[in-house]
Amino acid sequence: MLKIATHDSATGEKGKGFLSWLVTPFAKTQSKNIQKQYDAGCRNFDLRIKKVKDVWHCAHGPWRSKRTFSEIARQIAAFPDRCHVCVTYEGPAECNEEIMKLYENYRKGLKHIIWGPLAVKYGDGSSATKVKYSTLIEGQPGYAGGEQGFLALDGRSWHTYLPIPWLWNLIYTRKHEFNEDKYIYVDFL
Repeated sequence: MLKIATHDSATGEKGKGFLSWLVTPFAKTQSKNIQKQYDAGCRNFDLRIKKVKDVWHCAHGPWRSKRTFSEIARQIAAFPDRCHVCVTYEGPAECNEEIMKLYENYRKGLKHIIWGPLAVKYGDGSSATKVKYSTLIEGQPGYAGGEQGFLALDGRSWHTYLPIPWLWNLIYTRKHEFNEDKYIYVDFL
């Protein structure tokens, strides 16, 4: 079985609200929803979360999913094959205890998922143009991480200053080389 993973997996879902619609060209890194990614062979999902009005949604910057994090996580847990899921809080490390409690509850409740690490996107040392991830909780035994197969827009290249994932995907199209050894995280599966 090829080890396929998607980066910012929930961005293939419908966005919620006018702001999400407005920033879609800058936030969307997937063209397929979670079900279609699974159907295409993805078994490792990268979910970014943000709390909006006391509800946790999947997010990417100001973009957020119409479906809640809970709905998406439960859908992944219901897939016949066990999937891997890593979770990243899309924001600064300001409410770590709340995020950690939420994550632990999902790990205990959705046992069909192999849970990866819980991270914070803007940890210590981050700036407006430089992302620095901080891991809050390590992944479960058996969680298989992966390698980037996408162009990172997090301060490592000049592309960060013009963050349009679909454009960079179009210009730098490269054939993804999936294998049986490690998961490859891709944009636009």
